[in-house]
Amino acid sequence: MRLLPHVSEKAYDGTKRRTYAFRVPRGAEKLTIKREVESTYGVTVTGVRTLSQPSKSRRRGRRGGATITGEKSGFKKAYVTLKDGDSIKELNS
Repeated sequence: MRLLPHVSEKAYDGTKRRTYAFRVPRGAEKLTIKREVESTYGVTVTGVRTLSQPSKSRRRGRRGGATITGEKSGFKKAYVTLKDGDSIKELNS
């Protein structure tokens, strides 16, 4: 499984409370996410919350009088809370 850190203001603010955000595959389960974070970063995970971000429609410009429309793909996100004293150094900088 591939964990990608989700970078946003809300995600960065959560690092102060030992909560980190990751983009995960749609089929990922909480226990699998927990094991992957623990093995990858060498920390102890106390909680995992997940959410599925739906896709959004986007419009951009016009071509020949017609508006070009498309869709921004959705994704699944996991908020991982760590044990007191643990942190992920690579994501804090």
